[in-house]
Amino acid sequence: MEENNQQERFTSPVFKLEDLIAAIQNPGSKSVVINGTPLESIQQKTENEDKASEAKGLLIVFLFIAAIIGMVVFSQTERLLCFPCFGILLLVIGISAVRQTKLCLDNAPVLIFPTVGFLLTAIPLVMYYQKKHPGALPFINITTDTVINLCIFLIGVGGVLVTVLPILNHSLKMKRCSQVIDAQCIYRTFRTESSQKAGGRHRHYNIYSPTWQYEVNGRIYVTTENTYTSNNVPKIGDHQEIRYDPAEPDYIYRPLTVKKAAPLIIGTMMMLMGFGVFIARVKHII
Repeated sequence: MEENNQQERFTSPVFKLEDLIAAIQNPGSKSVVINGTPLESIQQKTENEDKASEAKGLLIVFLFIAAIIGMVVFSQTERLLCFPCFGILLLVIGISAVRQTKLCLDNAPVLIFPTVGFLLTAIPLVMYYQKKHPGALPFINITTDTVINLCIFLIGVGGVLVTVLPILNHSLKMKRCSQVIDAQCIYRTFRTESSQKAGGRHRHYNIYSPTWQYEVNGRIYVTTENTYTSNNVPKIGDHQEIRYDPAEPDYIYRPLTVKKAAPLIIGTMMMLMGFGVFIARVKHII
């Protein structure tokens, strides 16, 4: 019963600093660093920040639905405008990811989505304006088919980057996080995801972001993984080996197969869709 209560208390859909602090095991009253910040310097998130986070999630869901509807509608009326529908979605998701991530070489892959999203949005819109106002932009003299081919090619290039950069990122993180240590999972946040099964039914499941406690040089580090996953999710109290940067012990990495497999699948799909359609269109023109 006590174990079940512990699992429930320290597993939450919303981060609660007071529960995380209560989960820390520190009988020797050693200094504690939580996600790179000394415990005494941490302030709890404000209610406004929580509401802003919820609003961003609802915005992304709304944009996803609007993008699908827009692409279906414009595919029958104006093909050029299909791409901005998809591009705006990538742009918003990308900007949101960039805002939540410290930009560095490790996290360079997050720049793919806002960059490709911006290009897929801007180029077709400029061409559409030129089409409706001939001569308004004399420095642009590109046909609609050329723009469509360019956008399709960009999707393929994005697929290459989505596939290659995570592999490079994994290699760099393994090199940076050269030390292995036994860590204990003391807290978890989760999100509920859904996927469509055969017959139109939906399956709901949780993905988790564990928080680990470990000790380096007499100091207790409490660090939360910056991604959510359903792969190899620890229970509260479980021990696992994680890797950390000896120069920055609060920087950790837990290699998971799913982290490498998901970008590979998504990138391959984007490459097949982008380059496949692009080659087919070029052969048709020739």
